[in-house]
Amino acid sequence: MKNATLSILAISAAFLIASISASAQTGAKLILADKISGSEGIALCPDGKLFAVENGSGKIFQIIDDENVSLFSTGHERAAGIACGPGGDIFVADYGSGTVSVVSVDGKQKKTLAVGFKTPNGIAVSADGTVYMSDSTSGIVHEISPDGKAERLLDGVAFANGLLISPDGKMLYIAQTTAGKNCRRPPRRPEPRQENHFRL
Repeated sequence: MKNATLSILAISAAFLIASISASAQTGAKLILADKISGSEGIALCPDGKLFAVENGSGKIFQIIDDENVSLFSTGHERAAGIACGPGGDIFVADYGSGTVSVVSVDGKQKKTLAVGFKTPNGIAVSADGTVYMSDSTSGIVHEISPDGKAERLLDGVAFANGLLISPDGKMLYIAQTTAGKNCRRPPRRPEPRQENHFRL
């Protein structure tokens, strides 16, 4: 019995040491345990508000602190990427419905900005309100004007995914999931006659 007890204590100690070691190696702290299931996109607004998407339920939560969230918006269809606009509105790439929508600052109003996409995924918003969205399985990055007019900015991108605009607004960064690469280009659509096909 004594040997069995010592063995259990040894296993428990080993597990504890392994857990502490893993935590130290990653340097990451688990937050919002059991609060958001299937987290996808996350967005930080200029005023410091932090939001996260629960992909399967189509809910968007405001993160209050490491342990608490507040329901912000519902009714999205497999919402993927989200981004904060210059006025504090939340822009949403709805993967399931093939749309890009906008949620008001208070979360009470939602409108559809643009439709007709295949798999909206990553999203970024410039200081002037122009939206950039990656249509992943189509390999396209769209530029969407504040009034909802969408045009192709890039095509031929290998599963275009996460997007980010540089702080000065002069560069758009694109993550290509299946190619395992990243690329960048100015976030403005070139003149119609100019070559517009993405190349590695």
